[in-house]
Amino acid sequence: MRPRKPPEIIDSAGLPPLQKLALYVVSALLWISGAAWLYFSYFASDGASLGTPGRAPALLPELHGAAAMAFLLVFGTLLPQHLPNGWHHKRQRPSGLSLVVTCAILVLTGWGLYYLSDESLRTATRVTHSILGILLPLAMAAHVWRARRRSRLEAPQSRPSYPALSSAGR
Repeated sequence: MRPRKPPEIIDSAGLPPLQKLALYVVSALLWISGAAWLYFSYFASDGASLGTPGRAPALLPELHGAAAMAFLLVFGTLLPQHLPNGWHHKRQRPSGLSLVVTCAILVLTGWGLYYLSDESLRTATRVTHSILGILLPLAMAAHVWRARRRSRLEAPQSRPSYPALSSAGR
């Protein structure tokens, strides 16, 4: 069994550049394909009301599904290191936990949209999935912004500190 690192040696919760790039690119593709699907389904079709979807371009659902699978893979890469280290540091728990819960609800509602047959349940699932999906980038941005802000505030000052001159030393 591998010995645990002491708390002062635990790695940062920051993501490596390639992992961060993959997360951002896949998340953007997922969001754009979902937002476009919503737009074409509800707003760009002739006479479609918000309760009944219209005809979205045929490629959008397939693209959104493929992006969702890629997102699950990239999100899974956060589980072994980023989440445990972030949880240990305690700084981003509220925003990180809300992101994990939101992603879990999006995964479950996405599954429900594919497999549920009861129309009233599908409607509630569709609304929940759409609202959370549209808002997810804001939650992600808030999590990243808070982490960057906190790291800037906690970073040691780059300027050397000089002792204050007393009136006697002038």
